Amino acid sequence: MVREFEREETRRLAVVIDTSADVGASFTPLDACCSVAASVAFAASGRAQGVRLIAAAEGEPRSLVRAAPDAMLRWLAELRPFGGVALPELLGELGSELHGTETVLVALPTWRSNAPDAVAAAVDELLAVVPAVVAVLVEVQTFEDVSKRRSPFLAREEVDTLADELVGVGADVRRLASGGDLTETLGRRPVGAIR
Repeated sequence: MVREFEREETRRLAVVIDTSADVGASFTPLDACCSVAASVAFAASGRAQGVRLIAAAEGEPRSLVRAAPDAMLRWLAELRPFGGVALPELLGELGSELHGTETVLVALPTWRSNAPDAVAAAVDELLAVVPAVVAVLVEVQTFEDVSKRRSPFLAREEVDTLADELVGVGADVRRLASGGDLTETLGRRPVGAIR
């Protein structure tokens, strides 16, 4: 009897969800980030690709690796805002942990704490470790609950600058407005693509 082992051809994916802030009573920017994470993680899992979900909680990075879909949903549902770590800092802490990962998807609301220069610098450093970074910018200013308050979110022009700076360091960028079609957003060409 000969036993053959098929070489595992997983393309490892890490999905980072920004939990640094949130506002709103119904569907919030953090909820939108979790929807992005769930959609991408389920699609990758369905193709037998390894998936790691990462977010900050209680001041430190937390992750869930290679879990069943119901466990992923439960983990995402338990995420809370104000995780205690700003996104640029979280991305900086993940560098060595992500060796072997082929793609990192970052789902981030456009809060003022996600300033273009800081996020772009963190993504640039991340690209020294992983081959590809996809940033999904959840446009906070398009959420009705948020726009009625004096929440600290980036203005439209600043979101444009954030997208441009991320493209400039080599990230693929997608933009998602409140009520936007997630399938269309994830399926379209990246912002700034020349292809």
